[in-house]
Amino acid sequence: MPAPGTIVIALGGNAVAPPGERPTISNQFRHSRASLVPIVDLAAAGWQIVLVHGNGPQVGDELARNEIAADQVEPLPLGVLVAGTAGWMGYMIQQSLQNALERAGVQRSVVTMITQTLCHADDPDLRTPSKPVGHKLDPVREARLVARGIPVRDGRRLAPSPRPIGIVERDMVRNLVGAGYIVIAGGGGGPPVYRDPKLGLEGIDAVADKDRVAAILGREIGAQALLILTNVKAVYRAFGTPAQEAIRRLTLAQAEHLLAGKELGIGSMRPKVEAAAEFVRTGGERAVIAQLEDGLAALRGEAGTLHEYQARDILRRHGIPVPPGEVATTPAEARAIAERLGGKVVVKAQVHACGRGKAGGVKLAEGADAAKAAASAILGMTIKGLTVQKVLIAPAAEIASESYVGIIVDRASQRPVLMVSPAGGIEIEEVAAKTPDKIHRLAIDPRYGLLPHQALTLGFKLYNDVKQARAAADIMQKLYGAVYAVGASLAEINPLVTTPDGTLQALDAKIAIDDNELERRPDIAARRDVSAEAPEEVAARNAGLTFIKLEGNVGCCVNGAGLA
Repeated sequence: MPAPGTIVIALGGNAVAPPGERPTISNQFRHSRASLVPIVDLAAAGWQIVLVHGNGPQVGDELARNEIAADQVEPLPLGVLVAGTAGWMGYMIQQSLQNALERAGVQRSVVTMITQTLCHADDPDLRTPSKPVGHKLDPVREARLVARGIPVRDGRRLAPSPRPIGIVERDMVRNLVGAGYIVIAGGGGGPPVYRDPKLGLEGIDAVADKDRVAAILGREIGAQALLILTNVKAVYRAFGTPAQEAIRRLTLAQAEHLLAGKELGIGSMRPKVEAAAEFVRTGGERAVIAQLEDGLAALRGEAGTLHEYQARDILRRHGIPVPPGEVATTPAEARAIAERLGGKVVVKAQVHACGRGKAGGVKLAEGADAAKAAASAILGMTIKGLTVQKVLIAPAAEIASESYVGIIVDRASQRPVLMVSPAGGIEIEEVAAKTPDKIHRLAIDPRYGLLPHQALTLGFKLYNDVKQARAAADIMQKLYGAVYAVGASLAEINPLVTTPDGTLQALDAKIAIDDNELERRPDIAARRDVSAEAPEEVAARNAGLTFIKLEGNVGCCVNGAGLA
């Protein structure tokens, strides 16, 4: 069977040294091992792989060591420090990946190359440092750097970051990949260099963006796919505003339109979108930006999502307190349901799309007639290309507080991860981007499941009241049971609300089922609503094909593994 193709994977330095944790070598080795699971899966599937890794936290630490020891040893310039981090991080990743491949029975060898990144010596970005490096500084260190004229933004040191134009050792990388080696290259973006007419290659004291380097390397070796792994679940339009919206798919023209505006700002997401667009523009077949644990699933286009009313029913059957609610397909049915429920109700569109509220798919209604009018307005509307054919009618809740509880299958650690946050009622990706300290995580050992004391500890992260913390812990354990019962890759309660009398209720729910689980669970497969899916994808599935609907009249028809 021929190999699926060549893929360049860009792995962030924060995946190895996450914020909020001491970046000891033992911790970085531990995170390296955890982050490589998707790469082992790709290697087992036959992909030819190049891995480019970041070094932002690590090279910042090297600069700090330089400064601390400046009166004892000669400091090293930034370009040399980039090469040094590429060496020791490459050793760490190479060893961890080789061990993981051997444990998985995958016969592939790994090699690390220190590659040099070509840049223009007169690049204007060299005069305006913009790339954050290192960990967040304490006020004293920040003040010392600023006093020395070193730029700092949002508590992090800034380094010059010229735009890469090529990779010096591209032919060697292409040859090694063609021979079946997994190549670690472009470490930390690779030490930047320029060509001097007389001296040849000369170093630049700067840091190249690893995502842009990955895109250029992919182009130069003829890769079919670019996978950029990050700590955010999606690219957002109008990020940080009330109109914020996750972007799931973009054509090249749409990406370029987005980049031409100001919605992405100058933060870390803009270079990723620029890199993805550049890769596709110059011949790459597709680029994927995904959270680390979702990378392989995003590449394959996996997972099926249940409607909210179906997810609520599953939670209810597992003993989780869920308000009553019924589904209507006509305005008359909506009126009858609202009349049975009595009082104020909420009418919610049932489609597999986020942003229902912003699209007008969620409305409050005072009484049965208002519910009928709301259902009439929502039924038949189009949200993210999907026509609303059902609405959920549920009592409008009185809310005292909102929290988040979710479980996701983490492909990196190969364990379900329980996440809770006192910031509920908004997308958890927004919480992760703006206030990551409000998210608390627990990797669950599947041998023992979620233990009562573990759940109670997280319960107290949400509530100070002992009774409420215990109720939350009970809900977490029941949610864990539901995940295993239905073969879910994701289960969320958002929000988990407290009512004025102090009781807890799961007000909204989302469950995504791994497609591989559907054959083993025909009762769950029977819940699949083909009317909420793209017709082309339904027809392809019925013919035994995997088809992914893209924008316009373009689609991707792939083999049974879901790998293009």
